[in-house]
Amino acid sequence: MSKYFIPNQKVIILSLLTILQFSVLLPFSFGQNKPKKGSFQRTVISRSELQKLDVPKDSLSPQSPPTKTSTRADNLGDFNSVYSANAIKQNANNRISGRFTTIDTLYIENKNLTIQIVQQGKFQGVIGEAGKILVPITYDQIEFYNQKDSLCPRWEGVLRVKKGGLCALAHYDGSPITALSFEEIPYLSETCEGSQQVFKVKQGGKYGLLDKQGGILIRPVYDDVFLLKNEKGKQTIPAVACVRKQGKYGFLELVEKQILPTNYDKIAFLQQLEIQEKDKITTHLLVKIQQNGKWGVMNLTDKEEIPIEFEEIYPFQYGFALVKKAGKYGFIDLKGKEKIAPKYDYAQSFQYGIALAKKGEYFGAVGENKKEAIPFEYQSLEYLIEKFKKGNDAHEFFVQLLKAKKGDKYGIINQQGKVIIPFEYESISLDIKGFGFRAKKDKDSPEEFLAPPAANSKKEK
Repeated sequence: MSKYFIPNQKVIILSLLTILQFSVLLPFSFGQNKPKKGSFQRTVISRSELQKLDVPKDSLSPQSPPTKTSTRADNLGDFNSVYSANAIKQNANNRISGRFTTIDTLYIENKNLTIQIVQQGKFQGVIGEAGKILVPITYDQIEFYNQKDSLCPRWEGVLRVKKGGLCALAHYDGSPITALSFEEIPYLSETCEGSQQVFKVKQGGKYGLLDKQGGILIRPVYDDVFLLKNEKGKQTIPAVACVRKQGKYGFLELVEKQILPTNYDKIAFLQQLEIQEKDKITTHLLVKIQQNGKWGVMNLTDKEEIPIEFEEIYPFQYGFALVKKAGKYGFIDLKGKEKIAPKYDYAQSFQYGIALAKKGEYFGAVGENKKEAIPFEYQSLEYLIEKFKKGNDAHEFFVQLLKAKKGDKYGIINQQGKVIIPFEYESISLDIKGFGFRAKKDKDSPEEFLAPPAANSKKEK
């Protein structure tokens, strides 16, 4: 009998099958961590991966928000990274317990609801009435996005939450507006009014723009993004987002998505010009654009451009824009066509139908007909009324008059250059209440009151 034991063939086959099964299952049992039931998986895009996306180098790339295949619960979980919508539903009656500190309070008028930002230990959350938890107490910081600005009801109840160095926006009830993936979401007061409800965000050290649902309007690949503001600090009509990249500017008109590539040195608001066209008034949005020290104008209403060839461009008045070219001042129309050649050493925009100007050492004025309205023979020339008040009798009368200096004496002339008060006075000033002038012939003479011609007839009217 042999001293070695030879096992049965069936035993050998069963042993081999057991080893094979274990080796096949091993990677799935130990090589991966299965997500726990009820949790979610976040897709994290790195900055390098983001830069590989289809974003033109020298132009804006407005993109529609990606198609959402996830549910509302997935989005909420992605925002929060702590709880899901289902978890909220299961704990709908959840109340805060234990000691907490109230950080800030807000009454939301249109919801008739008071909410509190509270802190327990190191973390903050939001509770509503009766201590109901609206946003779990798991965040490093929570604050009101509009800084409780009473003049900005549009963003009332919107929260900015921060965790792990990143921030997001959410509604007062905890429903998300953006993902928790941005380094900054600064408050822009100009978004409180106007047609566009947008958010400026910073991601990977670059700025972009989101719409009110958190969808991408401008990808965060720019050094700065800001809304163009008018002279009152409000959104322009239509709204325009400007971007800066490597020292160059471009913009995106947010309504029709008109794009201007980032190849301008500067962009600035010029004016919103109302023009009577047939039976309606059209508002033209004019934006100044600069390249190589020269200015031009982009008309975003009729999609026309005034060539970039001027040292300065001023707002349009009476259909004319004052421009400076080769050191001289002249006037152009809305199409950029030269109406009055740049030949003046100094000029002002058209006002009350004439434009004051200077040629050499003397001041005068030019009219809308391109002819001299006031001869160029005065050492100084200025309006008596700078800020006209319609309906004020004195303003309506004196707005037509100018103070002029001829030689070393002052007098008063009208817009046609006719002398109203002779050039006999060392000083003269307007007495608006007395409906006349206060003047002195020399420094030693007493001040006298001068009534303008036809003043009495003006009062009687």
